[in-house]
Amino acid sequence: MTDENDPHHGLPITFYKNAVFYDGKFFVDKDNIAITSLNNRLSDVYSPLDINTLQVDVSEMYTFDKPVLYLGGFHDNMAHSMWDCMYPSWYGLLYFLEQYWDKDFQWMARGSDYRRWSEGWNLEMLEVFSGAPITSDETFFSQYNKPIKIPSLVVGANVGIGQVGTDLCVKRQLKQHNFDPVERFVDRIYQRHKIKRKPLDDPEVKNIVYVVNKRPHNGIEELFDKLNKKYHQYCFKIVNWAHHNFAAQLEIANTTRIIIDGVGTARGNTPFLPNSAIEIQTGQHSDRDDRNYICYFDCHLGTLSRYVKTINITGYSFE
Repeated sequence: MTDENDPHHGLPITFYKNAVFYDGKFFVDKDNIAITSLNNRLSDVYSPLDINTLQVDVSEMYTFDKPVLYLGGFHDNMAHSMWDCMYPSWYGLLYFLEQYWDKDFQWMARGSDYRRWSEGWNLEMLEVFSGAPITSDETFFSQYNKPIKIPSLVVGANVGIGQVGTDLCVKRQLKQHNFDPVERFVDRIYQRHKIKRKPLDDPEVKNIVYVVNKRPHNGIEELFDKLNKKYHQYCFKIVNWAHHNFAAQLEIANTTRIIIDGVGTARGNTPFLPNSAIEIQTGQHSDRDDRNYICYFDCHLGTLSRYVKTINITGYSFE
């Protein structure tokens, strides 16, 4: 059954064995062709071509040595890139080739998206995670300029923060696993950055962090100054993620017990906290009389992790 609220209208993540890549296009067995969305939030329809229409000699093809994950592209906002692009695409690899969850693969973006947007993508972080420089269908063909056999091809994205069900929980997986796929994703990110994840009872996990972003906030500096003087066993910090590279963001998250954040993608690092940590979500604090406060629970990012307790503050004063 198709959920009318699903922006993909049921379009799946698809997997192809022994695809052929040539002239910027993928060719597969006709009987296996499926329609897929290359975008996690929109119905961006894509399907490969019939391999029988490929008018080239494929008898002595070069075989690529990594699985290829094909999607529209990434995002210049790191949280959106991670949970709308990276996780949904990588989950397809986990779904079909579970043994590759921590192995190298090749991310390939659509050429038009790559040419238009890639200057804003965090290409270094994407390469660290995947184990290979990001490419596009255009640049990949220019590099090889001949037919290439792709033993494992994963196309599309249909989980992540762009997908929220009627239970107000984000769609994190497409089947039951004997492990938590978001935890596997978090584990891989820590491993790829050579950072050991800390448990909550580690003595270094003592940060209480307030995350600032473009939304206004009042009085936090004064409050945290008082708390630092009163509670020496904790370290109250005000953090702007934009002032730190991603490895530094991980180091902060890895030593944080409680994170406090407002509306928006400042919440995107919450799943990297130690298990059993707490996130406190505040509403949007605005001095404008003509703007409603946003005080609802952020189910998109608030339900990603099963192991961080999320508390929503439904209202507060200006005092």
